[in-house]
Amino acid sequence: MTQLESYTLITAFAASVAAIASAIAAIYQCYANKKHQNASVIPYICDHYDQTSYHKGSISFSITNKGIGPALIESFEFYWDECLISCTKLEDELISLLGSRFEFITTELGKDQAFSPNETVTVLEINFLQQHGQFNDDHRATLAAFREEAVKKFRLKATYKSVLSSKQYVYHTAPLNSLLQQRDIND
Repeated sequence: MTQLESYTLITAFAASVAAIASAIAAIYQCYANKKHQNASVIPYICDHYDQTSYHKGSISFSITNKGIGPALIESFEFYWDECLISCTKLEDELISLLGSRFEFITTELGKDQAFSPNETVTVLEINFLQQHGQFNDDHRATLAAFREEAVKKFRLKATYKSVLSSKQYVYHTAPLNSLLQQRDIND
């Protein structure tokens, strides 16, 4: 083998190695791009307890999709005292705790419902009914007793997934608990 043929063989081998390395790098780049694309649209559900109108007899608990992509709801479950209950049964529990002086609104998300980015859904809202007079200390005590009971017993669990992935995410909470420990509401 002549020196020219050796250089040609070495050059051909080096070109083959470079081509294979380029192909591997391109395949990895496609994989990394797909993974980044999926990660960039992951939904993230968090909660918010609103007590700004507590002095008027109103509190609410809502959830928000703070992620970039929509959340497709797989399941949405209420728990009371660690037992799975229906929305109707939750309403019965609220009536037994609050009586007729308060109205409440519950929202339940259904399977395959899309929860858009930055969308907020009020899951539970409680309002004092003005027809029962002014919101007074007796009503405030009733609402405070409800808060204490809810801290111990009310739970929410939502299972959801991203549009681009079949991976399931689970949101579950013990609403009010951390907020009530952080601050006291006495007007």
